[in-house]
Amino acid sequence: MDASLSRLFRKIGVELMESKELTSKILLESVLECTNFVANEVPNLYSAVIERLKQDDKVFFMNFVEDENNQDDYYGYVYNKTNRKIYEYAFHDDKLVKNRKLSFIEKKIGELTTKDILELPIIDLL
Repeated sequence: MDASLSRLFRKIGVELMESKELTSKILLESVLECTNFVANEVPNLYSAVIERLKQDDKVFFMNFVEDENNQDDYYGYVYNKTNRKIYEYAFHDDKLVKNRKLSFIEKKIGELTTKDILELPIIDLL
């Protein structure tokens, strides 16, 4: 009985590890796709963030939320790999009057949870 139970736990452990690796891969792809989307589809936001940080900093958009009212308002979190900090951003891009406003607040990583940023567990993989 003990041997079969031990085999079962090993099998479950292997499946859990494979599941965790798969989840990490999916979350990592999500961050890379989000960063690529912002850089290519919302270049004013990307440029504003890069201008606020140092030009050579490596940044990843952890999530991106677009307003539902088509007001060109965006918010989410960005991770600066260079200084290992996360920032919450809110961005308004009024294209008609060329008025852009970026709110950028540093957040303590230890105080954030996956409720804030689903991709938080893979931050060390970036």
